[in-house]
Amino acid sequence: AEGLGDTAFGLRFGRGRDTSGQQWQYSVRALNDSRLLAVAVVVNPRTALGLFLQDLFWPMLGAAAIGTVLALVLATWLARSIGGPLSQMATAAGRIAQGDYAQRVDVRGPREVAELAGALNTMAVAVRSAQQTQRDFLANVSHDLKTPLTSIRGFAQAIEEGAADSPEAVQRAAIVIREEAERLNRLVADLLDLARLESEDVGGQGAPVDLAGLLRAQIERLGPRAADKQVRLEVSPALPQALVSGNADRLAQV
Repeated sequence: AEGLGDTAFGLRFGRGRDTSGQQWQYSVRALNDSRLLAVAVVVNPRTALGLFLQDLFWPMLGAAAIGTVLALVLATWLARSIGGPLSQMATAAGRIAQGDYAQRVDVRGPREVAELAGALNTMAVAVRSAQQTQRDFLANVSHDLKTPLTSIRGFAQAIEEGAADSPEAVQRAAIVIREEAERLNRLVADLLDLARLESEDVGGQGAPVDLAGLLRAQIERLGPRAADKQVRLEVSPALPQALVSGNADRLAQV
């Protein structure tokens, strides 16, 4: 041991090494009852680098590692809660664009993502309904086109073959052909107005229509087709006039 000196209070201090080479620093003081009070501590001198490593670097490195783990956990959660639904919506939108209108996505994830999923489902339903409406409209109009075409062909054939053997019959056949051609023109115009069927007002504006006159006119127009099918159509001469507010073309289709 190496004595370092005394202090004014009777305290002697020094330092030394044990058998393992560890350095110790001690203090000894004599008490009043002739006993000694000794305190010894291990000397661990630290350089500036040691202070930085022990007090700053390693704690900061530990905090950075914890932050990195938390960031990875948060990124994984965000990828699953946002990226997953968005990927599903992108796939569904691509299939809808290809004509698969039955596609639906799960409404899940954060509020904004869930709202987007709900909007996509609503859009798919609306697009499917619009496509079905257009297909039904085209099918109905295509069917309705056959009636005026048949009337025009029948009365034109009657004129050509001489079945209309009087000027009045020829004139009447010409009137029917003109009226059916005008009706045909209106039906063709409906094909260019598909957007009208997407609204509730598909019947058009109402106007006074005589149901008895409409019925007689349609039976006359269907005469050639009925004759081809060997069907006899009759309407009572005493059929009273019945005025309604409606669309004559739509009632004729019925």
